[in-house]
Amino acid sequence: MLKTDRPILSAISCGFPTAEGPVNLKSLFAESGKPGPRRVNRLIQLAVLGARRCVGDRTLPDNTAVYLTSRSAHVADSLLLLGRIRANQPSSPVSFINTSGNMAGYYIAADLGLSGSNQSIHATDLAWSQILELAVVAADPQQYLLIGCAEECVWPLEQHRSRHELAADCAIDEQSTFVLLGPVGAPGPRRLQSVAFTPTPADPPPPLDPARNGGLEAPPRFVAWLEQPQRSHQFIESPDSGCGDSAPSLRGVITVVD
Repeated sequence: MLKTDRPILSAISCGFPTAEGPVNLKSLFAESGKPGPRRVNRLIQLAVLGARRCVGDRTLPDNTAVYLTSRSAHVADSLLLLGRIRANQPSSPVSFINTSGNMAGYYIAADLGLSGSNQSIHATDLAWSQILELAVVAADPQQYLLIGCAEECVWPLEQHRSRHELAADCAIDEQSTFVLLGPVGAPGPRRLQSVAFTPTPADPPPPLDPARNGGLEAPPRFVAWLEQPQRSHQFIESPDSGCGDSAPSLRGVITVVD
């Protein structure tokens, strides 16, 4: 178990429905009065939009650390580049650069004027618990931490569902979820106390539904859980894909106190 004592200063989860096609993210940036970053892909736009909404009117210290997770990462640009390679066509330099795993984190930092540590994890199982664990281990106790998840979709949705091995009629949304943590010991209404990975019990809780939000459901459910007036002090993240009988199965246990 990794113990910490960081106040949860802000938590927000933005879901973007996809059934009628992609939401116009540029218009959402325009509504905020500040345009979004230029020449970036959709995942980066989602990440920056969610980070802005989480931070709000706060001015963060410039050494605030950014930690980001995603299940499928920059899938749209990756598919575009692979398609061009198969067709023996030149790739777009911008698309190639933007497929780098940490580009969304970079643009969050650039947008908010941050220069602290900036790291990303892309994983199928327990990605949310892993990114919280990384932040607890790697960050300085006096740093602010901006921790998030972004998931994009690729149209046609039938093909995107197939990539995630989802049913043909399964609802699927895009998402951008962020949590802002303060320095260790600072005051706050709720506190992240610990992150742990424990063996899955014989009768585990049902796994989180990987269908919505592009495949990573734990972050928005975590934020919804935080908002419940009466809740247990532990949030359980179960593996999405299952490890099979030959490998031990773990679950994430995130402890929050009021």
